[in-house]
Amino acid sequence: FYLGNSEIADGTCKIRPGQEWNEIHFNAEAEAKKLNISKDKCFFKKSLHFIISAPHRWFSLLLKKIVLVWNYREFPSGADTSEIRYFTNFQRLAKFANIPLMALAFSGLLFAFRKKYIFYEYRHFLILLIAYWVALTVFVTSGRYRMSAYPAFYVFASIAMSVLYDNIRKKSDIMVSTGILLTSFFFASVPLVQSSEEKEFAESESIYGEAFLKAGNYVRAKEHLMKAFQLQNNWSRNWNLYGIALEREGKMNDAELIYLEAIRKFPDDFVLPMNLAILYEK
Repeated sequence: FYLGNSEIADGTCKIRPGQEWNEIHFNAEAEAKKLNISKDKCFFKKSLHFIISAPHRWFSLLLKKIVLVWNYREFPSGADTSEIRYFTNFQRLAKFANIPLMALAFSGLLFAFRKKYIFYEYRHFLILLIAYWVALTVFVTSGRYRMSAYPAFYVFASIAMSVLYDNIRKKSDIMVSTGILLTSFFFASVPLVQSSEEKEFAESESIYGEAFLKAGNYVRAKEHLMKAFQLQNNWSRNWNLYGIALEREGKMNDAELIYLEAIRKFPDDFVLPMNLAILYEK
C-alpha cells in the first residue's frame, strides 16, 4: 500500500531489490521504534499523511493505476529486467503481444456492459477482472500481481472477437464496434510507465557481473560491473561485487581502496565493512 500510495509512488513496483529497498525498510524500522508502533503501522501512517496532504497527487496516481492495469507493457517483477527477459529475438517480438490482448479484452468488457446476456453468462470472469482491477488500483500495478487476472483478459478478448465477427458478418453496428475497439486500443496501449531503461540495463549488467564472478571469470565480471558503475554508481551492490572480484584476483590493495571509498559513500551498508574485515583477515 505504501509503495503504491506515497510521495515515491509512480503506480508500479518502482523500488527494486537492493539498496533502495533496504533503505526504506531500515528507515521505517527506526521510525517505528521511536513511535513504539509496528513497521506496518508506520508505513500506513506515511501513506495516510501523503493522501491527506496531497489529495490531488494521490487522485492522479489512482487514475494512472486505473489505466496501468490495461497497459500493454509487462511490468518487471523483482529483478527480471527487460535486458534479461528479452535476450532472444523471439522474446523481443513477443513483448508486444499484450497490445492486441489488452485492447480486445477492454473491448470485450465494454461489450459485456452493453449486452446483458454476456454480462450474466460471464459474471464470474467479470467479478475476477473487476476485483483485480480494484486491487491493482488501490495498491500497486505489477506483472506478477496482474498475472492472476489473465484468464479474464483472455475470456473478454474472445468475446470481443466474437462480437466483432458477428457485426462484420451482419453488417450491423459495425461503426460502434470499430469505435470501441479503436478507443480501447489507444486506452490499453498508452505508455504511462516511465521505465528507466538505463536503470534496468545497469541492473542487468550487475546481475551478469555477479554470474561471471560466481563462475570464476573475474575479467568478464569486472567488465559488466564497470558498465553497471558507469550507468548507476549509487548502488552499493556493484561496489561490493567489484571489490570481491579484485580480491579474488589477488589485487588486495585495489580491493581495499574500493571498499573504503564505498563505505564513505554508503555508511549504512553493513555488508561493506564485513567484506573489508574479511579482506584484512586475509
